[in-house]
Amino acid sequence: MLESHLLAMNKLIKHINILNFLVLVGFLMLSDLAEAQPELINETYNKLNPNGNTKSFLHTHSGIGGPTTVLYVIIQMKNGNNTFPTSVKFNNKSLVRKINGTNNFYRNSVWELIEPDVGTHNVQITYNKGSFGAQGMTALSFQNSLGIGDTE
Repeated sequence: MLESHLLAMNKLIKHINILNFLVLVGFLMLSDLAEAQPELINETYNKLNPNGNTKSFLHTHSGIGGPTTVLYVIIQMKNGNNTFPTSVKFNNKSLVRKINGTNNFYRNSVWELIEPDVGTHNVQITYNKGSFGAQGMTALSFQNSLGIGDTE
């Protein structure tokens, strides 16, 4: 009788192990289908008073690099003498302007670079003419992101 209980117990354990294995395989297969969420990996904030046509600051883009990493540079400045950024570069690679907006008080722009170089590099902003006055500049690095798509 004890032998038949042990045999039944072994079959039950094998059944549970196979069931656990199948649940694990199913979970792993579904995990491959789910998209990873964008993750902020580094950020740099600057408040600058540029006095010329260009301004730069250092930003570190860390992480794994590759086609699912993105760098955003956000610039906010007073909406005054029709001065605005015309280009932004990171380690001499050009970012693409994705958003450009103004209101009665501020001019805002968002710039994007897919697959930026890993490391600490200059963010260089070029203006259409001499830029004076306080400006807020933010650089944000993300991984697991494909960018923000078409906006303009």
